[in-house]
Amino acid sequence: MEIQKRPALCPACGTRYRVPETALHKIAPCLKCGQKFKIVFEDGPLSGPPPVAAEKQATADASKEAEPQETNIPELESLGFKIVIPDDRLSARIFPPESVPDSITLEALKEYISEKGIVYGLIKHDDLTSLMNFPGPKEEGWLIAEGTPPQSGEDAKIIHHFDPEAHKVGTVRESGIIDFKDKGEIQQVKEGDLLAEKVPLVKEVSGKDVFGQMIPVDKAQDVLLLAGENTRASEDGLKIFAKTGGRPALAKDGRISIYPELRIEGDVGLETGHLQFNGHINVRGIIQEGFRVKGGRLTAMEINKAEVDMEGDIDIQGGILGSKVKTNGNIKARYIETSTIRALGDISVREEVLHGDIEVNGLFSMNSPAGKIISSTISARKGIEAVIIGSDASRPCTLIIGVDSQAKELSEHLGLEIENRKKEQEACRKEIEKLKGEAKNHDGQIAHLAQVQDRGILEQKSLKVQIKELEQKNELTRLSQVEWEYKNLELKIKSAEESLNQLMEQQDQVTETILARQRSIKEQEQAIQGLNDQIEKIKQEANQENIKPFVKIQQIIHAGTMIKGKQASLLINADLKRVQFQERQATVTDESGQPVTLWEIALADL
Repeated sequence: MEIQKRPALCPACGTRYRVPETALHKIAPCLKCGQKFKIVFEDGPLSGPPPVAAEKQATADASKEAEPQETNIPELESLGFKIVIPDDRLSARIFPPESVPDSITLEALKEYISEKGIVYGLIKHDDLTSLMNFPGPKEEGWLIAEGTPPQSGEDAKIIHHFDPEAHKVGTVRESGIIDFKDKGEIQQVKEGDLLAEKVPLVKEVSGKDVFGQMIPVDKAQDVLLLAGENTRASEDGLKIFAKTGGRPALAKDGRISIYPELRIEGDVGLETGHLQFNGHINVRGIIQEGFRVKGGRLTAMEINKAEVDMEGDIDIQGGILGSKVKTNGNIKARYIETSTIRALGDISVREEVLHGDIEVNGLFSMNSPAGKIISSTISARKGIEAVIIGSDASRPCTLIIGVDSQAKELSEHLGLEIENRKKEQEACRKEIEKLKGEAKNHDGQIAHLAQVQDRGILEQKSLKVQIKELEQKNELTRLSQVEWEYKNLELKIKSAEESLNQLMEQQDQVTETILARQRSIKEQEQAIQGLNDQIEKIKQEANQENIKPFVKIQQIIHAGTMIKGKQASLLINADLKRVQFQERQATVTDESGQPVTLWEIALADL
């Protein structure tokens, strides 16, 4: 006997449902019309009652049982549907049950998707309908939405066509003497050579997930390609070429320059006078008292009571005595005495610093066994290394670490430039007000002259009529008088016209000047914004750079030495041997017993 399984039937609209046996005898709403009914079907022989009759009986029974019952409308999950969204939220898939009910409508499925918050990248209605009718492999699910993945940008970068780390100006022998003949391989470029090129950044693109939320992405960073002395940038600003032959160099601020070499066989003195040279200055002798040297880099035997201002490194075989020295590079010397030193790079002194006033943005080091610092103030942002600090008989030393004096100085310089540009803006505004007054005065004169012209033309017309009448009447005396008045009036009109043209030209010049001053004000405003951005960048870089400045003593630091950091300071009360100091945060308990975070200069043994 053949058995037939009849589908459940909605009593209101007659929609048939194929459902699993686990759903039998449950109350459910019709997904087409919303009528609640009891899910019932029968197994029986084909010879039994006709399917329609059985369905009607089941419908009647379901209606009677459904009326007194109350239940929640089950979600599509109750029928086996499931939506899966991966962690990146860039796609959404519906995994349908093994048997998809014919009663599932497009509107019901769309509402189900909407309730899950999926609003972006949805497939078209026709495509969703096709999936419902031809579901395909169940294990893959139905792809119903796709987000837009974020696109990472690429940082800009600079490709140098020379070695920016090659700063060797001589070879130091074991005896400590510099052999200027043995410089190793020296980089040289020719006029027109390509020195560096910039690969522009690729801008990032944010994504959007299937919930319509933006997916952020790290911002691509830009870099500056800066042309310095004896170089030129291409029109697009992406390449730098050499304007002359010489040695390429990369400054601390990223500026690329070309430095030819200037060799002085003896001293810098009366024979040479003051020196100002953009390249490498190689002095075989001494920079004598009272002379000034300014340039790219410097090599010399000694600096004696002189002024030196360099862009690059300074290498002194002997000492720096009673001098003022400033550089954007590094300094090497045997000793420093009674001198004021400012350096953007590092300072290395082999033997002694006496009565020195030194600020260095990098590291100050003395690694020789005889390295002493006596009666000096030294500020080094990255730290100080020495063998001996102070003495029993000398004035105490002050050592400052972690302070970016160069950033402060640069910020102050940029601040002064901002003030100067603001003054230029104010001068332009005052000039504009003055010019507007002149323009207003010109307007009055122009109006007056225009009236003179108009009246003159009307009077001429009247005189022309009189002249014709007098000619007809042959009144010669009166005719001569009227003709004279006409010519005199013509001269007056011409004079007014010339004055009017002149005033109009002046008015045009005033207008052009006003527009030029207004453009200047706008340009100054943009420049001020750029300078403020530079100051903010300097501050951010100073705060973000992860350095741990220290004071390291190989032998002894004498009592009375003051050590200062950004937030704390420490006075050394007794002689200490082989120690190290660092500024750090510490947690202590106040009088009320509450923990308080303070800064301190911490001491540790080497």
